[in-house]
Amino acid sequence: MLATMINIGQIFHFPPWLSSVLSCIVPIPFYFLELLIGFLQAMVFTLLILVYLQLSTAHEEH
Repeated sequence: MLATMINIGQIFHFPPWLSSVLSCIVPIPFYFLELLIGFLQAMVFTLLILVYLQLSTAHEEH
């Protein structure tokens, strides 16, 4: 991804130092979004497992 960002900087004729700086700064929000999505997935699957275990181990009294 770093090489792609540097190439985009060269296409738009940014100075080399600016394309290097932007190639390190621009992806940071996407990394945080990726962590957020991973955390949400872990929470959803944990809740699904807990509900399944609760329903599968429930004993009905007669």
